[in-house]
Amino acid sequence: MAGHTNKITCRMMDELATEFITLEMIGRLAEISVIRIEKETDNNVFRNKVWWPVEFFSVGSKSEGMPEWVRGDIDQMACRPIFPIVLWQSEEKLREGFLMAEQDPNKPVYLKLKVQSNDFKSDPDNDVYLKANDFIKSNQTDLKDYKSVVHGPALATCVDEGYLDSGTPMIDLVYCLKCQSWPPFTSGFFTRDRPNNWPSQELLNKIAGVNCLVVACGHTGSASKNTDWRLSFSIPERELIQEICEPYANCMFVLKAIKNRCFVYSDSDKPTPFCSYFIKTACLWMCETFSHKGYGQMDLIRKVLDWLIECYQNRNLPHYFVPKHNLIGQLKSKCCGDVRTKLEAIKSDLWTEVMNSFDSAKGGSDNSRRYVITFICNILAINRDNEADYTTLKTKLLNHPEATKVIEILVESLRKYRSHHYSLDVTKIAGCDFSVLPTVLANRIQENLDLSDTLKIPMEIMMPIVKNIEVIVPKGYGKMFRTRLYRYLGDVYTYLLVYLQNIGNDESFALYLDTPLHYYKLGGEMVFPCNWSDEGIGGKILVIKYHYLLGNYNELKDVLTEFEPILCRVKQEETYINRLAAIEVHTNILWEISHSAWAIDELLQYLVKSSSYRRMFLHPIALVLYIKARLVLNEGDTYNALEIVKEIEACQNMMMNLFIQKNTNIFLTIINSLVGLIVVSKNIYFSKST
Repeated sequence: MAGHTNKITCRMMDELATEFITLEMIGRLAEISVIRIEKETDNNVFRNKVWWPVEFFSVGSKSEGMPEWVRGDIDQMACRPIFPIVLWQSEEKLREGFLMAEQDPNKPVYLKLKVQSNDFKSDPDNDVYLKANDFIKSNQTDLKDYKSVVHGPALATCVDEGYLDSGTPMIDLVYCLKCQSWPPFTSGFFTRDRPNNWPSQELLNKIAGVNCLVVACGHTGSASKNTDWRLSFSIPERELIQEICEPYANCMFVLKAIKNRCFVYSDSDKPTPFCSYFIKTACLWMCETFSHKGYGQMDLIRKVLDWLIECYQNRNLPHYFVPKHNLIGQLKSKCCGDVRTKLEAIKSDLWTEVMNSFDSAKGGSDNSRRYVITFICNILAINRDNEADYTTLKTKLLNHPEATKVIEILVESLRKYRSHHYSLDVTKIAGCDFSVLPTVLANRIQENLDLSDTLKIPMEIMMPIVKNIEVIVPKGYGKMFRTRLYRYLGDVYTYLLVYLQNIGNDESFALYLDTPLHYYKLGGEMVFPCNWSDEGIGGKILVIKYHYLLGNYNELKDVLTEFEPILCRVKQEETYINRLAAIEVHTNILWEISHSAWAIDELLQYLVKSSSYRRMFLHPIALVLYIKARLVLNEGDTYNALEIVKEIEACQNMMMNLFIQKNTNIFLTIINSLVGLIVVSKNIYFSKST
């Protein structure tokens, strides 16, 4: 009987872990939507509208929608238009401007690149093959303004963290060469039998049209390492992982979290015994060959672990696109045995490993998880001397007669909590900005290029994306991101108007004066994937922000008066407070231009600039109340300003997003400081007058 009870408790503990996993991954499709829009923006900038010296490809965990705290460095690949194209023997004769690939049958994904043109030779008289080290060094000079070190084929680059969405300031930038087509020996990938009918034929057709790349990375231990290059399928991998079945995406996330904790190697451990790429490969193979249906999330993770364990048992982990290539072929038998033993230990106590990996991470949405675990322990009167000791906790739960019932109730509560947690994630993502467009505009303005053409760029770049948004983003996210792009265009043109106002270009200013209002009207109502709506409140708030930034104080008073009934309703209903897209405030959206759009509010600009990333997500209702307070303070009305402080604090207490709730303090700090300053000034004036 006890054994049966233990099995039921184990199953409920697995269900509890599954809920924690789901909560961490719940915003993944929204993140992928942003990534795809960024990609389309980059494509439009590079190929269609504005010449850009480098074409960038975002790859790796960030582009696959993995939570920030399990990601390593941000991975990007870069290709210049002047780089030669790689050809295959079967395609055509070697000609100027191209490199001929020579594959080594014993190393299926490694190549040598035969050079014809002297433009690509280090030594015009002797070099036959393009050298990997020379290629890396030549591109490293382009990053002389940044701290960068060679890390394999990548240049690990330290970039101003104010311009990164990630918490890490490091980008792994890999310069690469494009292949004119996929290698002939990969044709089997597109035609092989797939028991699980994944990828679909539609997805395979899409992948066939994306770039296959070559990177400067030789085979470990090869005598010809400096002339060896490696095929990279990072872009097709990104497309596949973005479309992978959700349970397998969750498997990737969990196993990455466990890997980060349990598999730590030094730089001297070459080749790497176990890495994130092997996890990705396992999940791709499993999704193709093994249906997740009928399996719980934790059992599916165990199945992936079984697949990896078998690979290490057989010392063969086949590359997903080129199965003849064994990813662990260079590992010694003992090394494979050590990894296998560790994977078996993880599988045998998966619940403990998952919980330990979550708690040992530097990030993660752990507030709800820790609250739930603490609640379980309190209800069952379980003492935890060490909160990080999940091994002991597991034993106590399995031996407690009431554990199954309590965990079952909490699992059900967490399932109901999902939609709420989702709304917190998606409202922040729905307020995000897209990075490349401001950079393009800033560069053109700095270079004094034709201003009339520059002002057309935002709509020329973004409107094709708006029109095709349903195809670009995952199903269900089209309406939300169409609205976001309209609002984003309104924001960009607002910031451009501030710039035109500052340089005194009255003609262009007048011509584009109503453009932001046009886009704010098109993006008036935001409908989220779960079909709830902000009822147009978000669009109206952006109009208020527009008049504030442009200093239109008469118009601002009018729109605030019109907004007052809405504001009264929103302040009384927590539903609206937590279902409005956040507003992202930058110290300078046109980064390199000296005058920020928010410079009209020097205190706000200063405090945002003092934050970690020089940008901040703020609650739109708090912003409206703050603007109201600034208006009354301009008139010296400290009493009403302090009343508004109380209103902001009341709204702050209703905010469920702790990140945005905390950021609201910036408004309270400014208002209270200004009230104090005005009071002191009045006292000084009164003292002098008497």
